[in-house]
Amino acid sequence: MNKHPSDRRGQWQARLLALSSAVLLHGLVWLVWRNPPITAPAQIPRVVEVALISQPKAKPARPAAPKPATKPVPPKPKPLPKPTAKPLPKPTTPQPAEEKPVTAAPPADVAPSAPAAAPFKEANYKAAYLQNPPPRYPPMARERHWEGKVLIRTKILADGSAGEVRIEQSSGHEALDAAALDAVKNWRFVAAMAGDQAVDSWVIIPIDFKLKN
Repeated sequence: MNKHPSDRRGQWQARLLALSSAVLLHGLVWLVWRNPPITAPAQIPRVVEVALISQPKAKPARPAAPKPATKPVPPKPKPLPKPTAKPLPKPTTPQPAEEKPVTAAPPADVAPSAPAAAPFKEANYKAAYLQNPPPRYPPMARERHWEGKVLIRTKILADGSAGEVRIEQSSGHEALDAAALDAVKNWRFVAAMAGDQAVDSWVIIPIDFKLKN
């Protein structure tokens, strides 16, 4: 029985494929046999020898022997310097002093003299022509035999009348003090004078209260 040409061609292709596979396999085996795998050589440990050597013991140091104490030698006294005679100074002849020209001092400015202060004359309350009546003695003070001295500070105005009147020193009895104030308020005075001009001023007027035996 004759086979078809196509079947023959397929058989030849199968044979060629099997032959090429066998050749390829043999080639790989040959390459592996020629070039075996390189393995790293095992490292051989090194042996280090150590020898223990004992050190010699150090000898203890001996203490140094103390040096004998030496006495301090006192310093030698220095010789005193010999006195030397100083040469006497040579006499010098006095030279005449140079005469300086005398210049007259300029005249000083004469300050104008201050005006003289105007003379001051104190106020007067004792003038007879004033005819100031004495204070009235309070009846109660007379009955009780009260006596005393009152000092009245009075401001005398330029017109001769009494301005402010107040007690400078009390007699110790209000009745006597009040009588002295009432009397001085109505008195007339000679005003103080500053030059030719009357001015206000303060005076202290004493008033005595005494009972007659």
